[in-house]
Amino acid sequence: MWEQVIPYIVMAGFAVLSALLGKKLQEAKGVMKELVEAMKTTIEAMEDGKITYEEAKKIVKEWKDVLEAFIKKKSPQQ
Repeated sequence: MWEQVIPYIVMAGFAVLSALLGKKLQEAKGVMKELVEAMKTTIEAMEDGKITYEEAKKIVKEWKDVLEAFIKKKSPQQ
């Protein structure tokens, strides 16, 4: 149960910090959103103790999104 609740608690914390600290945390919030989605997809796929090919494709896509969001945040053009 906690593995499903923790990502939402983390997102709520970042939302509060974002409201208080502005743009940098807005960027971090985008990365965290992708991270939460990747964690959720991974946890859901693991619930039955096996990961299907389709689930694996979704997991890889979500973790790629995390990396892309992080790279975008780190790019010098922002």
